[in-house]
Formats: sequence, structure tokens, C-alpha cells
Amino acid sequence: MKTLTITEARKNLSSWIRRAKSGEEIGIIDGNTIVALRPVIVSAIDYAESEYGFSTAEATQICASIEEKSRLAEQAGEYIDIQALPHATLR
Repeated sequence: MKTLTITEARKNLSSWIRRAKSGEEIGIIDGNTIVALRPVIVSAIDYAESEYGFSTAEATQICASIEEKSRLAEQAGEYIDIQALPHATLR
């Protein structure tokens, strides 16, 4: 494993990220802890839960609502303002 201080990692972070993405083990030292730099798989549900606090059931309900609103708008020849959807779907 290649280990770097935060200062060293910061100097060429994009290069270290590319190397980690290609499978190289990269660790960044923070105090007495080494934090691994590696790619992770994130699903839409994971993101909705961690970023917005939605449960899996709520995220599924929101997706279904967005799909239905989009289908109805398309049938009516309209468009949907994507920015307005998240607020409208929970009501």
C-alpha cells in the first residue's frame, strides 16, 4: 500500500484517485489513522438515504411518483420542472 500524508495527497489528488480506481492500494495518513482511497459502488437508494434521509420505501415511492408525473405530462404534451419534483412527490 502506498501511504501519503494529507499534504502529499492534496498536491496531486486526481492522480492518486486514478491510481486507486485502477486497483492500486492508496492510504492517506491522518494522525495515527490510515484512510483507504478506493472506489465504492453506490446505488440510487444508498444515495437517497445518505444524502436526503429517505428510507428505501420513501425513495421507492418518490421514484414511482416521478415516473407517473412524467408519464402524465408526456401524454399531455407538457414538460416537468425537475427542480420542483422532489418537493411535490412527498405530498
